[in-house]
Amino acid sequence: MQAVKIRGLLLHGVDTEHAPSKIRLFVNPLDSLDFDSAKDEKPTQELELSASDVSTSAKALELRYVLFQNVQSLAIFIPANHGDEETTRVSKLAVFGETIQHTGLKRSEAEQNASSKGDWLGSGIKGA
Repeated sequence: MQAVKIRGLLLHGVDTEHAPSKIRLFVNPLDSLDFDSAKDEKPTQELELSASDVSTSAKALELRYVLFQNVQSLAIFIPANHGDEETTRVSKLAVFGETIQHTGLKRSEAEQNASSKGDWLGSGIKGA
C-alpha cells in the first residue's frame, strides 16, 4: 500500500436536509474504527459544514495539510446532517492529494559508470 498526502475533500449532499453537517476524519487508525469509537476518539480533523459546503456547486474543502502527510488509510465518520434526519446521503466524495515519491540515495555519474553487475550481487563499488 502506498502512502499519500491529502490536501482536500469534495463532498456533495443529495439534498440539504440529508447533507452532512459535520465530518470527522481519522488518519491511519490503529485498530478497526466502529461507530462508538468514532464518536468518542479524537479525530485527526473535524469539520463543521455549512449547506453551501456540501451543495453541488461547492468547491473542495481544504484540510490541515500537515496532518495528512503520510496517509495509508482514511476513516470518515459523518455524525450529523443538516435536517437532523435519520439518514445522511452523500452523492459525491472526492479526495485530492498526491502519492509520496520515495527517493533513494542518489549516485553520482562516476559511481554509476563504475558500477558493474557485481554491485547488484553485493560486492559494492571499488574505491568508494
